[in-house]
Amino acid sequence: MSEEQSQKLSFQTWLSALRSEVGLERCEAAESPPEGAAPHEVVAALIPLLDDANELVRMSAAETLGLYPAPETRDALRDYVGREPSALARAHGLSSLGMIGERGDLTILLEALESPPEPAIAVHALVGAYELMRRLAKQRLATLLAHEGPETRTLAAEALVSLVTPRDDEDTLRALREALERETVPGTRDDIRAAIASVWSEPARAEE
Repeated sequence: MSEEQSQKLSFQTWLSALRSEVGLERCEAAESPPEGAAPHEVVAALIPLLDDANELVRMSAAETLGLYPAPETRDALRDYVGREPSALARAHGLSSLGMIGERGDLTILLEALESPPEPAIAVHALVGAYELMRRLAKQRLATLLAHEGPETRTLAAEALVSLVTPRDDEDTLRALREALERETVPGTRDDIRAAIASVWSEPARAEE
């Protein structure tokens, strides 16, 4: 069997899993598109799952679609976040929209923060807005690298480096340390400590 035939078989197997009567199987398939599959085929298969009867399937499809920037994906996610009844599933749609959206989508993300939203929606809308703004800033700065003014080119280069180079963020570290100190749930304490350690070489330690 050639590699092309193998990939085709894998894709057909994945499509069958997406149509499974078992919600968990559809959910797992939505989270794991086959390697080598054409992006437009993956998107075409996932978009219908945004209307699945199972909340977790809709959430998984929305999250995975955030990996496939395309006009049809953006349109589907814009429509989805406006109609999705589940706060958790909608939240994942918002963060995905931020990952692949355009400038106008920032309005959708910021509007989701109005009228105190569900915590999950607030978190994902903020992440989406941050990722969208960061991506737009990098794109704009990259164009300024070709500016006619040498000073502008220098400023653009320095700004780009600041966006992609890990930096110490004392405000964020302080907030995480304070959260770690007041957290009483052991599992959550471990998660916060792990988050700190993933960025800073010396993880914050709360006094026991």
